[in-house]
Amino acid sequence: ARCDADPAKCEQMKEKRAERREFCKANPEKCEAQREQMKAKRAEMQAKCKADPAKCEEMKQEARKKHRDRMGGPPPSESKPETAK
Repeated sequence: ARCDADPAKCEQMKEKRAERREFCKANPEKCEAQREQMKAKRAEMQAKCKADPAKCEEMKQEARKKHRDRMGGPPPSESKPETAK
């Protein structure tokens, strides 16, 4: 469903995943270490969330906002030919 809204972004993500797969093939131990770090961080966040659900929701919103800002927000409207008519 996300790809229908933004096919270009979808292609980018596919490429990123492919690159990641290649990286993991080339550096399995580094990849595994990063994966363990992510798991640890996720577990830590879940523990924090259980302890303080309100703070957790706040952090989630903040993280989403940061992610959106980093990703550059919605694509410019001129990239959609159906609205440019």
